Amino acid sequence: MYVIWNAQGTITTSLQTTIDLLSQTLETTAQGLVVTQGALQSSVDLIGNLQATVETTAKAISSTNPLIDELPV
Repeated sequence: MYVIWNAQGTITTSLQTTIDLLSQTLETTAQGLVVTQGALQSSVDLIGNLQATVETTAKAISSTNPLIDELPV
């Protein structure tokens, strides 16, 4: 009984240290996920802008085709 009572403080301290470390790890992971989410959203926005640019360029090329067809060779 004395051994258990004597070890209780050490076990409690060790368990608390482990829980604190786990809590810090989860907080760091959550912060990393927030940063990753922001980076992914930026990528989605960039791809959307690129798509709009490609579509605009395609429309511009398409609208010049009739003019090119009318030019004398």
